[in-house]
Amino acid sequence: MTVSKFISDKVIVRTNNYKYVRPLWDLLHPNRNHIKFSKMLYKEDSESEWAPGYDSGWYLPKETRYRWEAIEKLLKVKFFGAYVIDSNAAELCKELEIGLYLPTKDYMTLWRRKSGACYIQRGVNSGHLTPNDKGTKEPLWYRSRGLFVLPEWRKKGLGQLLLQRTIEEAIDKGCSHIWSYPNESAISVYLNVGFTQESDFQEAEYGQNCYVLCKL
Repeated sequence: MTVSKFISDKVIVRTNNYKYVRPLWDLLHPNRNHIKFSKMLYKEDSESEWAPGYDSGWYLPKETRYRWEAIEKLLKVKFFGAYVIDSNAAELCKELEIGLYLPTKDYMTLWRRKSGACYIQRGVNSGHLTPNDKGTKEPLWYRSRGLFVLPEWRKKGLGQLLLQRTIEEAIDKGCSHIWSYPNESAISVYLNVGFTQESDFQEAEYGQNCYVLCKL
């Protein structure tokens, strides 16, 4: 777990553990069979995928080629949570040690600081390495995926904080570009942090989506 983007009553926490973003992804797309990363290509139709070990210069030993855990490690998948301090949640945190916790109800992930302050997750995102627009490994590109902020917490800067932290992760990984495939309701957040819209909106699994890109 890595804590970053500490701004007043908000904080972005990075983790390798998918379980901490899963509850909000379940709210974003109920009944969906969620996956930790996507093999979708930039500016390709949603049916196009790339296969580590066969193309794009991403090579895996034959015996691990179809193991999701091996691919996840190769792509350096990270998950980000936007947490907001909540004084009313003190009762939830009082018996917790420092760190992240998943209560069994209410779709909340909690984070307790050393000070004892309790933060509740209000938004999530993820990111991982992908091939570039040529379908090759070099130069590295990065994908932002699964941005979601609870409706009652939108227009408070959480979406921008999550994307800014994801951009920083892409830079740390040496990537030249970061891209995403947001829907109509989220496009403005991407544009506000430096992405440009690179396609028209098109019919996707959950509405109208388009490609966005940011050069790093």
